[in-house]
Amino acid sequence: MFNTSTSQSKRVAAQAKAHFDANMFATKIPRNVKLFEAPKGGKTIFEHAPESTGAGAYIAFVDEVLAL
Repeated sequence: MFNTSTSQSKRVAAQAKAHFDANMFATKIPRNVKLFEAPKGGKTIFEHAPESTGAGAYIAFVDEVLAL
């Protein structure tokens, strides 16, 4: 997961892009409270909070994979 508010996450993302750019997906899965809450309740993010930012990011990622 990607935390846009930390310099460490930004640094790691930049390093990954420098080494793997052609093989990276554009979608980043953000750190999101709803993503941490879902498994605690024994649910997927789509059952727990389908309208959350995290759920949307996973949908965008799957769309990228399916477009290959």
